Amino acid sequence: VGLAVDDIKEVQEQAVLKRYAMQVELALDVEQLIPQFIRRRFIVRKETIMPNYVYGNPVTRLYYYFAGSGAISAPSIAKALNPDKETVDEILQQQEQMSTTISNIRNRMKGMQYQNDKIESMLAAIIAHNNVPYEEEDTQWM
Repeated sequence: VGLAVDDIKEVQEQAVLKRYAMQVELALDVEQLIPQFIRRRFIVRKETIMPNYVYGNPVTRLYYYFAGSGAISAPSIAKALNPDKETVDEILQQQEQMSTTISNIRNRMKGMQYQNDKIESMLAAIIAHNNVPYEEEDTQWM
């Protein structure tokens, strides 16, 4: 059974959505396994981020200078604003390249089939002209 390029894209999109649904379902199942009192303890209701806050302790200053606060940093902002290509985008690009290659091969095959039909008709004309006996089964091998 052959699939068209559009069908393959649709199947890939459905697979991605199904994978996301399975991940969410797994996360919810794992969350339900954890006891309620532990879940309540680790819920972050409010988080205050103060990127310009200067710590008084020099050791703390050095720690946050080298380690960063972890919440917001210049590289994380740059990555959020300019995301890398995801694997799905790369796969789609490769799929488009393959589609172009396949269409080129298909066109070449049509040209070869046309040439083959011409050669076959020429051979049939030569056989008929020279009165060479042949059976129809000999030409039905294709």
